Formats: sequence, structure tokens, C-alpha cells
Amino acid sequence: MASLTLWEQFQLRIQQGASDQELAVRAGLNVSELARIVPFVDVQGGAYPYALEDELPDAQPRLFDEANDDSLGTVKTEAEVLKIYGKDVKTDQSKLALFGASAHRRQLDMTIRAMRMRFERDFLNGDANASNGREMDGLRKRINTGSNQALANHASAGPLSLSKLDELIDAVDAPPSDKVLVVGRPLGLKFNKAMRTSGVAGNIDFRPDEFGRQTLFYGDVRIIRTDVDRQNNAIQAFDEANSTCSIYCLALGEGMVSGLQGPSNTPTGQVPGLAVYDVGEMFTTPTFLTRISWHIGAVIETKRAAARLYNITNADIIA
Repeated sequence: MASLTLWEQFQLRIQQGASDQELAVRAGLNVSELARIVPFVDVQGGAYPYALEDELPDAQPRLFDEANDDSLGTVKTEAEVLKIYGKDVKTDQSKLALFGASAHRRQLDMTIRAMRMRFERDFLNGDANASNGREMDGLRKRINTGSNQALANHASAGPLSLSKLDELIDAVDAPPSDKVLVVGRPLGLKFNKAMRTSGVAGNIDFRPDEFGRQTLFYGDVRIIRTDVDRQNNAIQAFDEANSTCSIYCLALGEGMVSGLQGPSNTPTGQVPGLAVYDVGEMFTTPTFLTRISWHIGAVIETKRAAARLYNITNADIIA
């Protein structure tokens, strides 16, 4: 199955002549650094079946005249169900008459920002059970504090330790350049301060990203900072046990950690991924409607493609 990041999809849809409204929505979603770099696998149907690696086969050597080891790796068949994200954007016809098309564009712009924030929020903190199946499960639920890929920064709670951060990065099976650290905005500010603090500043620096913008790195690992939600609360806040937060290390890519998206219907046919189109004036109310449709999910296909460091307090970073 093909996979493209939202940025790559945006570039492709420009070449395919997508509408200005669709491109505006796609551009708005790409403001999120996290959403921009996550690859999305195209899924046909409402779910994505996959084989989760459970245990590798043995590969022991043998002596002369012995049989070769024929043990097999074990996998578990799993499936991720796509969730229905989207929005109906409505504007009163009287507002359009009095204030022009800018009234509808304002609502569309606000909706784009809300969708971007919701994607980040659910990718990190979503809970399918708690939302009656509406949300996708986020990283916090997928890597709970009792799992093998969850590491304690401190026995109960304490400032982020760079030594423990090294262990987190090492727990993910991928080259350093293929990994990212996902950090909340409040803790991200601690990295900025650490750059100015002797003893912890050595491996933290700014480097240009793919657009030439300065981005935080820890060694060769890029640091992605998540945003706030629509009510201006940090998505990765100090809201876990003992007023702590978590950092996640991810290996992004097909077969590792990726997003999922299915096709959407429009009045002119089916399109892959996100769809944006005008429905027009409603029959029951004097409103003009634009519909946004997006069927998405997320998946961790290899256990060591993601890890979590928890029990981090709101204190300065230490070595």
C-alpha cells in the first residue's frame, strides 16, 4: 500500500488541480509539524488488517551433521478501524449577503485549525473506548505505563533526565535519523532553556528542517513539539499521575508508526483521503454548507517502533 505524508499529498493535489478550498484545508493541516511528517497509508474499506510482530524466530548456529534451526517468528493478526473525522461548515446566507464570502472563509479557517488540533490531540491522547468508538486510540493508551516499551524517567516523578532520554531513543529500533521525539509545548520550552545551560546543552541544538526553518534536535533525533487544543490547553500537558507528562520516540514509516486514511466521496466521485466540497444552500435553513470528510486512523505495526518515557515533572532538564 502506498503511503504519503500530508505535505506530499498537498503537493500532489496541487498538480492534480484540486479546488482552492481543498488546498486551503490541506495547507492548514500542514501547519502541524506532527501531522506534516506522519506518513498516511491508503486503506480500502473501513479497517486496516496487519500482522503485528510478537516474537522473532531463534537463529542459533549448529554443529556438523545437526539440522538447521527451523523455528518461526510469531505474529498476531490485528486490525485498526478508521474513524470518521470531518466537519460541516455552515454560514448564514444573510451574513454572506451583508459581509461577502469572507464570512464563510472565516468559519472555514477556524474549522481547519480545530481539525489540526484535534488530530494532534487524538494521535497522542485519543481513547476509542471512552469516546464510544469515535476517536482513534492515541499513543498514551497504546503504550501504557505497564508495557515493555514504557520507561520510567523516575521512580515516582522527577525532572527529565537526558540519560533516560537516551534510553528512550535506544528502545526504538531504527537509525537515529529515522526517529523523532514527540514533546509537549510546555516541556519543549525546557529544551530551549537547556540549550543555554552548561552541563546539558551539548546535544541539543537547532537545525534547518525540510523548509529551512529552525527545528530542535537532540543529537540526530528531531524534536517535534505538539500544539494546544481548541481551548488553548497543551495537548501534552503535565496532567498524568503526580502532575507529570510523557515524551514519545517514534520510528515513522510504513510498517512502523503511520497514519491511515480511507477514500472519501464527493459529488464528482471518490477521492483518496481528504475531501472538501461545497454542498450549497440547505433546504431546511438559510445556510450555505461546505463539507469536509476525512476517514483516518493510526497504527504501530512493530512493537519497537515506538516507546514512551513517563514520570516527567515540570522542572529544568538534568543530565
